[in-house]
Amino acid sequence: MQNFLDKNREDNGYRGNITFLQADVTHLELPDNSYDFVFSNWLFMYLNDTELMALVQKMLGWLKPGGYLFFRESCFYQSGDAERTFNPTVYRTPANYNCLLTSVTTQSGDNGFEIVMSKSVQTYIKIKKNQNQVCWLLQKVPREPDGHQGYVTFQQFLDNQQYSRKGILRYEKIFGDGFVSTGGLETTKEFISMLNLVPGQQVIDVGCGIGGGDFYMAKTYGVEVLGMDLSSNMVEIAMERAINEKTPLVQFEIGDATRRIFPDAAFDVVYSRDTILHINDKKALFKRFYSWLKPGGKLLITDYCCGEQPWSPVFQEYVKQRGYVLYTPEEYGQPTCLYVMYGMYVMSHTSHTSHTSTWNGCAMKSSAQRVKNVEVIKYHQKKALFVEKERALILFGYNIARLRNCQLKRRSAVMQKNGLVRKWFLEKVGFVKVQAQDRTEQFVQVLNKELARTQEIKQEFIESFSEEDYNYIIDGWKEKLNRCSLGDQRWGLFYAEKPLEIVP
Repeated sequence: MQNFLDKNREDNGYRGNITFLQADVTHLELPDNSYDFVFSNWLFMYLNDTELMALVQKMLGWLKPGGYLFFRESCFYQSGDAERTFNPTVYRTPANYNCLLTSVTTQSGDNGFEIVMSKSVQTYIKIKKNQNQVCWLLQKVPREPDGHQGYVTFQQFLDNQQYSRKGILRYEKIFGDGFVSTGGLETTKEFISMLNLVPGQQVIDVGCGIGGGDFYMAKTYGVEVLGMDLSSNMVEIAMERAINEKTPLVQFEIGDATRRIFPDAAFDVVYSRDTILHINDKKALFKRFYSWLKPGGKLLITDYCCGEQPWSPVFQEYVKQRGYVLYTPEEYGQPTCLYVMYGMYVMSHTSHTSHTSTWNGCAMKSSAQRVKNVEVIKYHQKKALFVEKERALILFGYNIARLRNCQLKRRSAVMQKNGLVRKWFLEKVGFVKVQAQDRTEQFVQVLNKELARTQEIKQEFIESFSEEDYNYIIDGWKEKLNRCSLGDQRWGLFYAEKPLEIVP
């Protein structure tokens, strides 16, 4: 379109850093590794799949390592309602674009695109009520052929294995409408109530699934929610549900939380349910969460965790097959129920010995103050067990040394030696008021309820899916219960806040 180019040159020719070129992009040849950024708007939808993949390979070559491709396209179907006698547009789904663009590599096979972000253009949603205008940001990265169990990218692994469209809907049948995480709406209500949300706050849900929790937050508390998930299948279903939910406060995007960039202090809350298990470098991710939060902002996470190693062979195989990276709940943050008293007194609400007795919190603290050479290190809300023991105890996998005769001047060294003075994931990056709760008991209760409910609707489930799918779910839930009984699989709830004042 030479006339468009001429007008562009007329308006912007005074800028010294622009070269104007009219060409058929499918035949355009440019030097490899010569550009930092490629921008495209309403182009790919006029190309067939073969043409598109050939062009994407060229763009991949033009970009420098770490460079970005941004593009916008019309998806699903025609945006307007005017009849057209000729319409060459190919209306792909976002999942189609994701698959096509991430499957392309450079000719050497060493580099490819990975998705940083993909979402509906908000201007079209607000003005036109049209969520089918979708934009993408992709990054050129080295390929790891053995890094995703045979799949080109981690996203493709998710979308083709655990989170295929059928697999997602199968999970939803168990967790409840709109949910694909433990406990569905019941646990969502419980955990979100901890955040004290108020209208107008900005929330990001990392690993949003199909959006049930986001719709609940927006409708119940009047907060604005950005739901982000790396699985294009998850987000596509969430966007479909958003049409019927009619909740303009909720947006969804396909995004990689380890690459996504937001302005500092963009959100009041970072919320994530059973997602961090996929992330290898959790500390780096928590640093991102910390930067995204406003001062005083809150972080709430639930996640699959593990027990102390060595694990059983069956659990090792499970973790390997899923590609999970698991830690104990205690490695996320200091256990909220860990108590240490110097002298011959140790407190823990998890101890079960004949030497324990339950005290009211205030009475406990008062009594502790009457004991010589005793200091309360951690004090838990209302109740705790008062343990009068002289020998060592094991609390949450940490060995509490024989502190009976420990001099106060040596207490730090003794606790450091036994793993009691340390920095946890969340504290390392600056979070305060950290709570790390082992919720495995609740997890087991929820699993049993979900298992019983699934068995009650066996025929309905089989009619919706298949007997093979039914058996897969039943066997899977029983295996989770078995892994919990072995002490290998655990479930954690983690809460933290960003300080109101950041100390340099």
